[in-house]
Amino acid sequence: MSFDMDPIRKFAMAICLIAAVPMLHVVNADQVSALARIVAIKAMPYYPETGVIRRSTDLFDKRLVLRNVVMPEGGAGDPLRRNKIEDWDIAFGTTATYVEVDIESIDFTKLPKSARVEMRARATDTQRDLTTESVALSSLTTSSGRTLHVPFFVYGTGCETLELRVRLLAESNHYGEIVRTIPFSCGE
Repeated sequence: MSFDMDPIRKFAMAICLIAAVPMLHVVNADQVSALARIVAIKAMPYYPETGVIRRSTDLFDKRLVLRNVVMPEGGAGDPLRRNKIEDWDIAFGTTATYVEVDIESIDFTKLPKSARVEMRARATDTQRDLTTESVALSSLTTSSGRTLHVPFFVYGTGCETLELRVRLLAESNHYGEIVRTIPFSCGE
């Protein structure tokens, strides 16, 4: 049995093989940037003992003095009810932060399977990396939509300035980045 084929048969065999392989959807950097973008980052105190996220407190609100103090249960008041902005000293008494990243897209199903959002949390005073987490966007949605709210939890926060670096990635490239800081401090 001989495997030698004439050039026409080789060409026909190549066409059949190509037709049998599913077409790969290649997306370049400009297409990813046009298809999805980071639109917001929100950060709130999180209480792991109870699972409560204090959604009424925006840790990026520059009017707040974020001094993490030990408070008796129920002793921390709502900072949004204070009379003077300069007195807004939020005593939230936790060492965990809930971060929500909003990703907007016209159609998430058109993104490559490798598209993901990554969050890196760093305590800047000591240059300590607290966490780096990555979530595949394809694991969050199966249909087209407008906005995804991607949750992250950061532990060991509250006494040092916290830098949050959020990136939209596909393959080994990033297509958008937002860096925000939360000026935590400790006190009594």
